[in-house]
Amino acid sequence: VGTQPPADSIVHARLITPLNSADAKQGEKVEAVVSQPLFSMDNQLILPEGTHLTGAVTLVHGAGWFHRGGQLRFSFQNIGTPSSIAVAATTTKTQARLEAAESGGKDAIAVDEEGGVKATEPKTRFLAPAISILIASKSLDNDAGRAGNTEGNTGGKTLGGLSGFGVLGGLAAQSSKVVGSVLGVYGMAWSVYANILSRGPEVEFGNNAAMDIRFGSRTPAGGSKLRAQPGTASLSIP
Repeated sequence: VGTQPPADSIVHARLITPLNSADAKQGEKVEAVVSQPLFSMDNQLILPEGTHLTGAVTLVHGAGWFHRGGQLRFSFQNIGTPSSIAVAATTTKTQARLEAAESGGKDAIAVDEEGGVKATEPKTRFLAPAISILIASKSLDNDAGRAGNTEGNTGGKTLGGLSGFGVLGGLAAQSSKVVGSVLGVYGMAWSVYANILSRGPEVEFGNNAAMDIRFGSRTPAGGSKLRAQPGTASLSIP
């Protein structure tokens, strides 16, 4: 207990400092608590459960327009041994990074080769704007002479209303071809804004977020408990 963990060893921990790329500051203190003890190859206890890890935020960028996701990076430099285990509480210098973690937000997180954590979204989000554009085009197709229908394309009006304001919009669109067209264009504009033009998601780590922390070098390791779970991502932090 109190010695430096072997290089490439991984501990399971819980973050006790909530972090969000929208308001985190570079240099901000980060703390985590080891949730499972770490043992040596000969079964000697190195890091007991409850060991404190402290570090700092090293990089942060908030989300931007056109759905650019937020970015966040932090590392750990100190190990605080619990006084209940050691004869006297000790602090050991170390170098550790996040190997994997659960995202606290609704969006997934990804990591680049340099270890930057970024919020990501599925490419399927582009389907909604594409469909809304087709619906708006259909709602504007008000050929009054089609099949003797003086109100034009009834189906297009209905789709336009549904796209703009759901069921209520679909009902309102029956009152006039203009209403259906307006609601269709509104639905298209909102979908394009929400899925393409608006701000992207932030990187979020909530209080008590589960994570794997790896000590030593950058060499990838296969011992991460969280690596294979959906909604998690591997992180490498200097």
